[in-house]
Amino acid sequence: MPYPLLSGTHLRLAAALRLPTFHGAGQVRLKRSVLVLDRQRTVRHVLFPVGDIPHAVQEARRLARTLAAGHVRP
Repeated sequence: MPYPLLSGTHLRLAAALRLPTFHGAGQVRLKRSVLVLDRQRTVRHVLFPVGDIPHAVQEARRLARTLAAGHVRP
């Protein structure tokens, strides 16, 4: 994968960002969401809930391209 990934092993990032979680199979799990960050690593958009993964990926890519082009809002 050509992008850096974050590890959420101890759920510290999830807690810091107040990401939605649920309990399943005796563990705390993250609900599916997509965060779009700008070049300064600031979260600019959140896609939630994510039911249609291909659509969410397309939308995240569109939002990222908009940010890269210098637009603050899509």
